[in-house]
Amino acid sequence: MESSHDLERPKSASAAEPLLELAGVGMPAARLHHVSFSVLSGGIHAVLDGPHPARSPLATLISGALGAPEAGEIRVAGAKGPFRSVGDSLRAGIAVVHAPTGIVPHLTVLQNIVLGREPGPAGFLDSLAARREAERVYGRLGATAPLGAPLASLGAFEHLLIQLARALLTRPRLLVLDQWADLLSEAESIRARQMLARLVEPERALLLFTHRVEDVFHVADRITVLRGGRTVATHLTAEVDEETVFLQAAGRGENPGQFAEKLLTGLGVTPREQELIRLLLQGLSNLDIGERLEIAANTVKAHLFSIYRKTGVKNRLELAHLVRHGPEKPSPLP
Repeated sequence: MESSHDLERPKSASAAEPLLELAGVGMPAARLHHVSFSVLSGGIHAVLDGPHPARSPLATLISGALGAPEAGEIRVAGAKGPFRSVGDSLRAGIAVVHAPTGIVPHLTVLQNIVLGREPGPAGFLDSLAARREAERVYGRLGATAPLGAPLASLGAFEHLLIQLARALLTRPRLLVLDQWADLLSEAESIRARQMLARLVEPERALLLFTHRVEDVFHVADRITVLRGGRTVATHLTAEVDEETVFLQAAGRGENPGQFAEKLLTGLGVTPREQELIRLLLQGLSNLDIGERLEIAANTVKAHLFSIYRKTGVKNRLELAHLVRHGPEKPSPLP
């Protein structure tokens, strides 16, 4: 069983230099108001952000797709970046993967990997060069699907590997993954975490945007919590617990060990489901909850759907807020 200690951490992360620095970054149109944190080279930094209906606004801003921020600065390796376009971001050594978009179903694995970055003269595809580069990066990810396989025959995990391979073709210093685990099964999420840990190098960092707390604690060295477009806190993963992060993401809460039993019972949530909620809000994965309750992971998922239906919430963050504060909307940061 995977735990937060199963993945080897870069030993030099604490002494690493900042690779990406955000200082008071704001763009009200994108609901970003004051974001500050640093990503260190040689490590994995997770941002608990969202969930968002599509792309994370901050990940999109870092990609250059929104232009320069209206407030604050974005610096790469100490140099202030213009970030007026995606090209600016790529030239700064940043590759952003917005999962699960960017996949063309009617193309093959190879064609998707080299899409937009085809090596060769005059923009024409050099098949041998493209295959050689694709095999190098795709193989490093441990992928097994043939390069000539049609994408329609593959699942969400293989799609993620293809997007990562395409990003790695640019040899980025910073690899950013946005909402990367949303369409993965529990088993695929574990495989993805293990694979991401292998991509870290002394001069490269990974920046992960997710709203799934289990992904944060299982793979990241550092965690930044965003709420309302503002930085709430940044933690070393080894020095913070899941309960604290949940409360920071969902809003202020008192008596973190107490749950709204009366509220949940009134909503028709059974005692068994309330026990599942307690484990869920400790940051346990579906597999871990299943082991604790001695039920299958699919049964856990079925209970979650029942809980979400009864309580009217859509995800773990909303559920955390409900059991801490009741059905009112989260209060904004001061």
